[in-house]
Amino acid sequence: MFARSKLTGTKVAVGLSAAALVVAVFGATPVGQAASRLILPKGSVGATQLKKNAVTGLKVKDGSLLATDFKAGQLPAGPKGDPGPQGPRGVPGGAANVLWVVVTADAKIDRQSGQVTELHHAATGAYSVYFNKDVSQCAFIAELGAPGANGSPAGEISSERISAQQTHSVLVKTRDSAGAFSDRPFHLAVFC
Repeated sequence: MFARSKLTGTKVAVGLSAAALVVAVFGATPVGQAASRLILPKGSVGATQLKKNAVTGLKVKDGSLLATDFKAGQLPAGPKGDPGPQGPRGVPGGAANVLWVVVTADAKIDRQSGQVTELHHAATGAYSVYFNKDVSQCAFIAELGAPGANGSPAGEISSERISAQQTHSVLVKTRDSAGAFSDRPFHLAVFC
């Protein structure tokens, strides 16, 4: 029924050598599976064919990834570089304009920078100071005045714009140490 072929020692040795070569190249996987992996057309495997976590660091060629392949913050910062050359000098700014006034508790100007046009004692502890220029974009600093050699009087002071429409004025409010409005001497500086 079955024909027997005559195997010679040489044919057996060649057959065993070929089998050993297949196992050495493809490992213990079946030869058909290993061969099908080798004959896939170029570009036929993409992201949809890869299983999750199929590509590991061991399978990526060293030096083949770019910084754009990583999320922000994953790559450590490199060493600080050398400082760059000095840039061109900027245009010098104008001198800061400082307006100031020293006011007594009874709403009289003791001394000033020459730019206060009016001073109104609006109510107890409330003084409206008017300047000869727009101060709406300036910084206001107020401090309670010294009553002589005894140091600064106890109390509180604040300064603010009177209103958005009154761009040339500052409202100064003074209080005693209990927080009640009280007439106090003060210094007001306006930096523009």
